[in-house]
Amino acid sequence: SAFEGEAKERAALPIGVFDSGIGGLTVFEALLTADNFDNKTLKPGPDGKPDFEDERFIYLGDQANMPYGNYSKEGKTDYLRELILKDATFLLGTRHRSAVDAEPRFDKPPVKAIVIACNTATAFGLDDLRAAMERWNLPVPVIGVVEAGARGLLGGEQDRENAIGVLATVGTCASEVYPKTIQSTLGRGGHGPAIITQHGSANLAAIIEGEPGFATPMDEQIENDVRALVEAHRESRDGQSPIPLGTVMLGCTHFPLVLGEIESAFASLKTDPELGPWIADSRTYIDPAAWTARQLFQELARNQVRAQAAQQPATKHDAFYLSVPNSNSEDAVLSPEGGLDHAYKYAREIGKFGVEDTVVVPMTRAALTDSGRRLVRDNLPETWGRLPAGEPEDLDGPPLVTAEAWAIADGETGELLWEHRAHQPRKTASITKTMAALVVLSLTEKDPAVLDEVITFSEAADKTRGSTSSVKAGEKVTVREGLYGLLLPSGNDMGNAFAEHFSPRLDPPTEAMLAAGLDNPVQAKRANFIAEMNRHARKFGMEDTFYRIAYGDGGTPAQMTSTAADLCRLGFHAMSNPQLREIVGTQRHVGKVTKADGSIREQPWENTNELLSLDRGYDGIKTGSTASAGRCLLVSGQRDDRRLIVAVLGSDSSQARNADARNLFRWAWRNSEKLQH
Repeated sequence: SAFEGEAKERAALPIGVFDSGIGGLTVFEALLTADNFDNKTLKPGPDGKPDFEDERFIYLGDQANMPYGNYSKEGKTDYLRELILKDATFLLGTRHRSAVDAEPRFDKPPVKAIVIACNTATAFGLDDLRAAMERWNLPVPVIGVVEAGARGLLGGEQDRENAIGVLATVGTCASEVYPKTIQSTLGRGGHGPAIITQHGSANLAAIIEGEPGFATPMDEQIENDVRALVEAHRESRDGQSPIPLGTVMLGCTHFPLVLGEIESAFASLKTDPELGPWIADSRTYIDPAAWTARQLFQELARNQVRAQAAQQPATKHDAFYLSVPNSNSEDAVLSPEGGLDHAYKYAREIGKFGVEDTVVVPMTRAALTDSGRRLVRDNLPETWGRLPAGEPEDLDGPPLVTAEAWAIADGETGELLWEHRAHQPRKTASITKTMAALVVLSLTEKDPAVLDEVITFSEAADKTRGSTSSVKAGEKVTVREGLYGLLLPSGNDMGNAFAEHFSPRLDPPTEAMLAAGLDNPVQAKRANFIAEMNRHARKFGMEDTFYRIAYGDGGTPAQMTSTAADLCRLGFHAMSNPQLREIVGTQRHVGKVTKADGSIREQPWENTNELLSLDRGYDGIKTGSTASAGRCLLVSGQRDDRRLIVAVLGSDSSQARNADARNLFRWAWRNSEKLQH
């Protein structure tokens, strides 16, 4: 056996990493990118080379049996512990299959170390696996993410005066492993006890994974879980003065994949008058993955089993595996979607080793769910580069994107060039503000003095929900400044302020417009402005667009606002307006706001369009984000005298919409010479 050889022989073996699904790939990514030590001296400090550059890995995602976090809730912790032991046994053994129907092979190398890239599996299985290695006399270190995450609290920059929130799965929270480990780790570091609150999500990991049967939108689930954590923290203080949550432990390896959405949920809840005081002004997030990489390096060095380049085979590569339901098993009960039936999954008993209701097969890009594939591609680039494609990819076709609809147009003519579902009516969120700005600027073309008109913020405008310009009731801004407050921070309040200010001088809605939704009494003082937005849409040829509010979608859930094709027309006209083009291309603007007492204050506004900062030719337009619209982006870019307008609607996340747009731009610029006009 390779385990019986000298340390030098064991050093050539791969490192095993396992999780209940793809969440553990966040840990795998951290291992691939870590540079915490000098590879020659082994001393702390980066040397410009990945710490594990000469290592190879075997990754196992037990997707068929996920989510691990729910087994304790079902009273099946013993079965969970058996699953964890099976995961380790697979990594330590040589048996594997190339497909569900294939005969087993016995040529997989065993691993020299095991990383449990799952918080629940660490909580319920770490001690078992370490005891098993000792019982089996295997010199295989086993590292769990919980210990590493707790150590991250000692090495981080978080404010120790604030409380710690643990966002994890139900099983991890039920085990109490994080509070116990955090308190003991802080104690060993010379710190006093911390105030810790946990919340266990039953569904978020599965939703991230794209598991069938979980219908709640991801943004909604994240908002619910963050709110539950903050409410639990408030209740735990039992009437005491607030000690805000300042540090959040990401206690499930799936959660770093949606960190941007988690932070957005905290930021939104911070504005809640009741729960806001229980949230710190800024939050520190602890991702145990980075600290797991440190611990693994130290364990390999201590055991003298770090690989050297000369030891690895010439065709060194990593191997990825995924468990799937065994459709050939007479014992397995499958759901209509093809996964293990929920009742069957949680009714299984331990010790049934003759039942093979799941099998382990190679993990490829093609084997992942659509959402899983997008999350890995957009968030874990090193992992994505190593993950086999599995199926031939269409190298000539447009790239795989998360957006549910997209369009690419010629920026000089407005002609639609390529599209996917571009004529499908959809919610488009704050991209609506682009049209509001064009209406305002059309008035300045008739009378340039309009730019210097002063808008006084009403109570109604100030109370507008959602993203804000931070101008308060009674304060004043010029129209010129207000355009920046509308477009850069995506100020919903500024959209209403413009509509209230300009409506008296504009024509009222037609009967058809009123019937289509402009008869809402809430919008009565703004209806003329919104009607003008719709007149502009008709003038621009945006036949599938109808606006009901001045800053977003409005209307019922079934009422759509526009299409990707129409948004490209909007983008063309917007970028043809020099004043608007300058504003949407501005990354940061400090506005002048006149306070109620007549004094002037400065109000900084940051552009929500993150592509502007990349210096890759992207030069403007607008973002949009709501739970119903998804993440949307209308963006302009120019490269080699070729200007394009790209619209992406319904992307999975803020990071994904940026990646979607960039991938479409790159592909379109590369294929521009193939266009026939």
